[in-house]
Amino acid sequence: MTKENKKDNNEKIKDNTTKTTEKNTEDKTKTTTKEPTELEKQTKKVQEYENTLKRLQAEFDNYRKRTEKEKIDSITYANEKIIISLLDILDNFERAMDEMKKTEETEKLKTGVELIFKQLYQLLKTQGVQKIEAIEQQFDPKKHEALMQIVSDKHKEDTVIQVMQKGYMIKEKVIRPTKVAVSKKSDNDKKGD
Repeated sequence: MTKENKKDNNEKIKDNTTKTTEKNTEDKTKTTTKEPTELEKQTKKVQEYENTLKRLQAEFDNYRKRTEKEKIDSITYANEKIIISLLDILDNFERAMDEMKKTEETEKLKTGVELIFKQLYQLLKTQGVQKIEAIEQQFDPKKHEALMQIVSDKHKEDTVIQVMQKGYMIKEKVIRPTKVAVSKKSDNDKKGD
């Protein structure tokens, strides 16, 4: 081999080495740029899973709170039907006591009935039952049921002036509205306004 040939061969080898090195560098660069892309994909998936998990946790917490409230309401109002039936008995006791007050012959019976009435009323009270106050109150359609209107100049319009049947609540829930008569202004008074 001549010196020139050797020189040419050496240059070719250098060129090939340089090209190979450049190619390897490009491949490494391509590989390096692919890895972050894959990493980004995985990171994005992890974030999606975390968001889904957070949503599911929030939904479960809301479900738990809702079922807890329903459970409490169920326990609180479980006796509603029986209490409504007891209210009719309570009404009958009151009527009987009103009638007994008219005669004095039945004093012992009257005392016994009053005692039973008090016991029944206390039992209902321990169950959270309370009477709805109505007389001289402003008519409230959530608590009162108006059966009639009575002309009255002594009261503001829509004031409860007579109770036909007492109403009751369990805690904050009306289980039987008070049946009432409400005041209204006379037609002459309305024309004057």
